[in-house]
Amino acid sequence: MLAGSGFVPGATSVSASGTGVTISNVSVTDGTGLSADFAIDAAAALGARNITVTTAGGTSGTQTFTVLPPTPTLGAVAPVTGVQGTTVSVTLTGSNFVAGATSVGVTSTGVAASNINVTSATSLTADFSIDAAAALGARSVTVTTAGGTSSPQTFTVLPPLPTLGTIAPITGVQGTTVAVTLGGTNFIEGITSVSVTRTGVTI
Repeated sequence: MLAGSGFVPGATSVSASGTGVTISNVSVTDGTGLSADFAIDAAAALGARNITVTTAGGTSGTQTFTVLPPTPTLGAVAPVTGVQGTTVSVTLTGSNFVAGATSVGVTSTGVAASNINVTSATSLTADFSIDAAAALGARSVTVTTAGGTSSPQTFTVLPPLPTLGTIAPITGVQGTTVAVTLGGTNFIEGITSVSVTRTGVTI
């Protein structure tokens, strides 16, 4: 709906600047309102158009109509995991990515997306900087343009690889149970397991 004044039924046209927007079915409801169909080509350049209304009395001033991209989709994130305290180069694939005008969002705190580079409408790369104290587990990743925000895909924060430096004591007698202390790094309460090769020793 376009609102203004001096519209004339049957003798009013509507124009858009640039290419890619075709206006048809102009219908003047009264001297202050009209409706029209704006057909936007799939290849229309993004951004603002100047809209004018013309009658035999002349042409109006301009109002703005903006062409937006389609809503982006996100189909995959690769790799799907990253380790605390590292920066991971990630490739996101989907559709309707816009060079220079696409952002990547990661839910929760501790993971920041930067250096976003849209290589095509279906692919982009980004660096995911994972804080050393980032909470472990899944994050939702989305892509946003002026056309909207995609549905999410999952990226999971993992702990660093554990190291094992010491075992004390280092011996045990057949038929006994030995309390053993293991020293190292990156042990995690509740989700750390210990394994022993061969059979006969149960932990």
